[in-house]
Amino acid sequence: MATRRPLQRSTIVDVARRARVSPTTVSHVLNGTRFVAHETRERVLSVVDELGYRPDAAARSLRSRRRNVVGLLITNPHNRAFASIMDGLDEVLTPAGYSIMVAATRGETDRELLCLRNLDEQRVDGVVVGSSAGGSSEPLQRLHHHNVPLVYINGVASQFPDLPADTVTLDFTAAGRLLASHLLGLGHRRFALIGGLGLPASRARDRSPFVTAWLRTLARAGLEPAASRIYPGVSREEVGYHLAREALTVTDGPPSALVALNTPLAVGSLLACRDLGRRVPEDVSLAVLDDVPSNQIASPPLTAIPNAWPEFGKIAGQFLIDRIRGYSGAPRVHVFRARLVQRGSTAPLAEAAPARPGRRRKALAAD
Repeated sequence: MATRRPLQRSTIVDVARRARVSPTTVSHVLNGTRFVAHETRERVLSVVDELGYRPDAAARSLRSRRRNVVGLLITNPHNRAFASIMDGLDEVLTPAGYSIMVAATRGETDRELLCLRNLDEQRVDGVVVGSSAGGSSEPLQRLHHHNVPLVYINGVASQFPDLPADTVTLDFTAAGRLLASHLLGLGHRRFALIGGLGLPASRARDRSPFVTAWLRTLARAGLEPAASRIYPGVSREEVGYHLAREALTVTDGPPSALVALNTPLAVGSLLACRDLGRRVPEDVSLAVLDDVPSNQIASPPLTAIPNAWPEFGKIAGQFLIDRIRGYSGAPRVHVFRARLVQRGSTAPLAEAAPARPGRRRKALAAD
């Protein structure tokens, strides 16, 4: 039997010769780097299909010093919010010729250092920092030094204020006011913030716009900071479960309302309430600074501050492409408006102490 010879792979020169143009023109058509007349472009694409030409990504990477790969740093790969962010990123990056490399820190600072070091060694063209364990900024500084563009999502920017980057974020100040005003309006006076801050409690109070707005709104209603305890933790269901149990079993006045800082923590908190025999919302109200479709079918459905996660990903992706292609302007910030969706997990507190009218009006007017 005769040995079958491997098919010879077409080159850009073959395409150029068949289409009667230069290899440079073929490159411009395939990479979108320069305008090419419609008729010429269609002829080149027809020849590309005819010859089955595929660009050599490795060779192109060596020539351009780019890999056309973007990193996405997240905490919990099971968090639906991160999946939605990646959907939005993919919608923008894939047509532009970029792939996404996901690195999950699981909320551990040592693992985050390793993830960022790996992304740096892989020579990614940019990194979207979707979450951070709040560790050293040194790996991000190294990426910045290597001219790797960074885009922060949500509160990450507040953890690295000395490392400027484009940011896509929710209006956390408005979110803090909205949730505090909503729960105050239902008569609640003792609260617990469950996890998600990525910072020790002492630093979280100083660095989180959400916590700052939350505490200021409580203060305007006449409450002391001690009325709201902070239980920091990473965004995992089991963490939310243990933190909520801890909050609800304190002996010096447990909270009547919990605010989980993302959906996995809210799910864990809901399970903790059930295991402790605390009914939601009859015995304790539960709200979440996040919203995914599963929140609407939870039992009870969760009151939430929605995040437009796919849109976050789209804008972050476009910011990154702009930087990769040479945009060198000042750091940009895109802020999404906060709004509250009330569902069945929050309700008036039975026998609640009456609010101080003057203070309440001020708190609600802050929105």
